[in-house]
Amino acid sequence: MLENRVVLVTGAGSGIGREIAERFAREGARVTGFDRSGDVAIHGDVRSRADVERAVDQVVAGEGRIDVLVCSAGVREIGDVYTMATDEWDNVIA
Repeated sequence: MLENRVVLVTGAGSGIGREIAERFAREGARVTGFDRSGDVAIHGDVRSRADVERAVDQVVAGEGRIDVLVCSAGVREIGDVYTMATDEWDNVIA
């Protein structure tokens, strides 16, 4: 079912994102990992529109398409969600 599907996984440098990327690969998908750090194909930050556009363009240029996008990047702010500034909230859900 996943054989030769083209998958882009954000947050693939560690944790859940890495596990998701590895699982897709075991199932036969062609996986590209995207993260700020770690052993991934594309380094970048999901909070940067330019980085995200570059990652998408790079995958499409190499693979011709993206079949599956997994958004697993974890961005956090410390504090109470009810008093969090709008820019902090935007950063978390980017």
